Amino acid sequence: MNNIVELPGTSVTNNFLSNILDDYIENDNDCYEDLLRELEVKIKYHSDCLERASDLYETLLQNREVKSV
Repeated sequence: MNNIVELPGTSVTNNFLSNILDDYIENDNDCYEDLLRELEVKIKYHSDCLERASDLYETLLQNREVKSV
């Protein structure tokens, strides 16, 4: 049985978040710590992607400057 209350204008994402909040509220588990760990992983992943993209951007800028001389 799915105990998600469908509200007007809710989306799949909102239902997903609702499930997470329900787990946190209804269960005596480490959901809060799990959320923090998952966020830390996401932040690390996106920080790494940003660093790689920044390196590529700088490399492309340097190549452009060399070709235009």
